[in-house]
Amino acid sequence: MKKLLNKLKIPNEEKLLEFLVTYSRFEYSLKRTGYIKSTNGNAEANWESFISQIKDKFIPNNTDSLAKAVDYLLKFPAQQQIIKDGRLDFSEHSSTKEGSIALRLFHCIRITRNNLFHGGKFPYKPAPELARNSKLIEYSIIVLKEFVQLDPEVNEFFWEIEK
Repeated sequence: MKKLLNKLKIPNEEKLLEFLVTYSRFEYSLKRTGYIKSTNGNAEANWESFISQIKDKFIPNNTDSLAKAVDYLLKFPAQQQIIKDGRLDFSEHSSTKEGSIALRLFHCIRITRNNLFHGGKFPYKPAPELARNSKLIEYSIIVLKEFVQLDPEVNEFFWEIEK
């Protein structure tokens, strides 16, 4: 596994694990607090509803690390895998350019997660900017942890530990 992570230019597997756990724990917390929607009968976290509730509380420059993360994610958002001329390619998704800052950040984080989970990073050859993977993961964690603090009930479920 270390060899694969090194090839993907993700030097710190703990950060990767932290991102995946943080994202999944966040979705769990959203569903537990009623931020939920049904898609074909399947329960899904309703991120958009959550973001609409916290967007006015979100202060992009609340800390230096948050300001740096927000700046990077908005300037260099994760790209979404697309099909162009019958071939796999990447493109900046319009969702990372529309709506509130909080919503744009969420879309970038979701695309980052989807790329990691669905293996969409390398359509035909290694991507030229592999170092971006680490930055996208690191900065996404910072933003997610800020988001979780903006709703006391979501925060409570996020940090609960079953006994």
